[in-house]
Amino acid sequence: MIFCKAMIDQQWRRGVELLFSSKALPLRFICTGGTCACIQLGLLQMFVHSGCRPIIANTIAFLVSAQVNFLFSNLFTWHDRCSATNAKRAILGRWLAFHCSISGSALLNLAIFTLAHLIMPDLLSCALGIIIAAILNFTVMNRFIFRVHARDGKEVLLLEPVEAVWEE
Repeated sequence: MIFCKAMIDQQWRRGVELLFSSKALPLRFICTGGTCACIQLGLLQMFVHSGCRPIIANTIAFLVSAQVNFLFSNLFTWHDRCSATNAKRAILGRWLAFHCSISGSALLNLAIFTLAHLIMPDLLSCALGIIIAAILNFTVMNRFIFRVHARDGKEVLLLEPVEAVWEE
C-alpha cells in the first residue's frame, strides 16, 4: 500500500512539474483562456437572461473575465516570468501593459461579436470573438507583456523605465 501511494505521489509531482514546465505554456494559456471564456460566456448568458442588451452584457462579461485572465496569467500561465524585485511595481506595470494590450483585442472581440450576432446566436458570436482574439492575445502576451529579457536573466516589463534596468 505504501509503495502504491509513493508511486501516485511521484506521478502526481511529475505531472505538476510537466504542467509548470516551459513546454506546457500553450496548454496553460488554453486552460486560462478556456476558464475565462467560460466565465465570459456564463456572465453573458446570465446578463442577457436578466434583460440586459447583448452588446452591453458582453462588454461587462469581457471586463470581468479580463481581470480573472490577468490574475491567472500572472500566477499560472506565465508564473515563471514574475519579477522577484519590486513586486508591487512589477505587477502594476504588468497589469497596465496587459490592459493596454487587451484593449485592442477587446475591440476586435466586440467588433466580431457585433457583426456575428446579426447572423448567429449570441453565445456562438461571443465564442468566435474569443477564439480570434485569443490568437492575438497569446502572441502579444508571450512576446511583450510577460516577456523575459536576457539581461542577466532579469525581467524588464514593458512599462518599466529603462533606468530601472541599469540600477539593478
